[in-house]
Amino acid sequence: MVTTSRIELLKQKKLLGRAELGIELLEERLASLLDEFKRLVREISVSFDELVDFDREAISILGLAIADEGNLVRDLSKQVDKSTKVDLQSVKVYGLDIPILPRTTPEFKSQTHQFPLSVSSAVDFSAERFFKLYFSYLTYIDQVIFLHRLGSEIRRTRRQIMVLENDITPNLRSAILQIELVLEEREREEQVRLRRFKQTKGRQL
Repeated sequence: MVTTSRIELLKQKKLLGRAELGIELLEERLASLLDEFKRLVREISVSFDELVDFDREAISILGLAIADEGNLVRDLSKQVDKSTKVDLQSVKVYGLDIPILPRTTPEFKSQTHQFPLSVSSAVDFSAERFFKLYFSYLTYIDQVIFLHRLGSEIRRTRRQIMVLENDITPNLRSAILQIELVLEEREREEQVRLRRFKQTKGRQL
């Protein structure tokens, strides 16, 4: 139940102003998020195409390495350290905590130094390409994670705007109208009483 007083009327109007300002700010934020989302989609599309080309190149070079030094490639695949440590960091973008993976590829270290007499350049080159391909995948994953976070934030911002537009703002306008009607009715009643009082006093004189 809304209190029907002028103080309450001013309070409700102030709340309505804040709600309308909130809608305006959220719509600006939504527009920025959508622009960033579209930009990132284009960037991911390019990254994916480059990744596919890079993957095909690495597999092709691996085929040459196997044809040239098949036994060596198999020996290296068993001995190479397959674990990779990645420093996961976090940055704030539009107020979101976004986990990011390394943007730079570490220096490649040859795994064939222990076979100096039998190593072909194709083996080393193949290992280097797959090493870089691995970190290219990490960068692509980083972009996809960011895209999903942006998508979630866009949906959340849209929900906030809908609540303000379809729930809070209409309720505030309805409360303001109700208070104004009651206050106007009170004012009319007061005017009627005042006229009657003047008429009664005039007859007494």
